[in-house]
Formats: sequence, structure tokens, C-alpha cells
Amino acid sequence: MTDILFAYPGGRAGAALLLLRCSIILFLIATSAASIGAGWLQGAMLICTLPLAIGIASRWLAAICSFTIVAATWFWEVPFSSTLFLLMAFLNSLALALIGPGLYSIDALIFGRRTLRLSE
Repeated sequence: MTDILFAYPGGRAGAALLLLRCSIILFLIATSAASIGAGWLQGAMLICTLPLAIGIASRWLAAICSFTIVAATWFWEVPFSSTLFLLMAFLNSLALALIGPGLYSIDALIFGRRTLRLSE
């Protein structure tokens, strides 16, 4: 089980994770341009875009994105159609936080494709 959590998949799975990162980045840019939420929320979303695009600290940044999406829906009145959009982006960010960035990222270059095995 732990082997899957620390792997950086390549091939089609790695390309799918790259596309998932791109969809989250597009969401962050669109949300900050649409002025949903407060200034600190927009700043947090824009700060996350470049490192997430190249795959640095992707799991942490995706978790931060998930938190900011929840903050946007919880603290500010958002129309129902935007709420569904935010829910979709929240699920994408959460999936990326759980799965990781994939092979096509700086994280994979730094940490390699090695698998960590915990002793039993």
C-alpha cells in the first residue's frame, strides 16, 4: 500500500496527472480572475499556480488549493452554479494531493522514481 503512495507514475498515468495539474491551474487562474472571495484568497490561489505547474511540492500545494476552495465556498456567498464548479475543482485538488504529481514534475526529478518501503 505504501508503495503506491510514494510512486511517480509515468506513461499514460503520468500524462493524466499532468493534465490534472493543468486543470487545477486553469481553475485557479479563472477563479482569481472572476474575483470569487477576498484578496488573500486570490493571492493564495495565484501563488500556487507556478509551482504547481512545474510540479514543485505538488501534494502540499494541492492541499492548500483544496483549503482555499473550501474557504471560498464557506465564507463567501457563491451562486449555486459556481458552487458546483468549486466542488469539481476541490475534488480535483484533493485527488492530486492524494496521488501526487506524477513523473512529469520537478518532484520526480528531485526524489526520483524510487519507492519507499516501510519496515514491518
